[in-house]
Amino acid sequence: SEIDQIFKICQVLGTPEKADWPEGYILAKAMNFKFPQFTPMNLSSIVTNASVEALQLMTDMMMWNPTKRPTAHQCFKYPYFTNHNTDNNNLTLTMQRMKLASEQAKPN
Repeated sequence: SEIDQIFKICQVLGTPEKADWPEGYILAKAMNFKFPQFTPMNLSSIVTNASVEALQLMTDMMMWNPTKRPTAHQCFKYPYFTNHNTDNNNLTLTMQRMKLASEQAKPN
């Protein structure tokens, strides 16, 4: 269920702070929902083989507030991709394709 999913997410990410995601608290209040109280887990204890760069990328991509998460284009600029990708031409081509797809998806 959705409640179970939120519970599991809170177990890993911790309870969202109201200041970090006010819209989430507004929605929760409208649904008469209270976030379960958890402190965030250290992702390195869950994804034990991940590099520091990978952990930073995952942390930023899983922020509670969707407006604070990096876009796909911004993600490709993270050290995880720039330090681990030996084929920069392939990365550039992928980024160009994503930009084109993003532009095509915009409503006219």
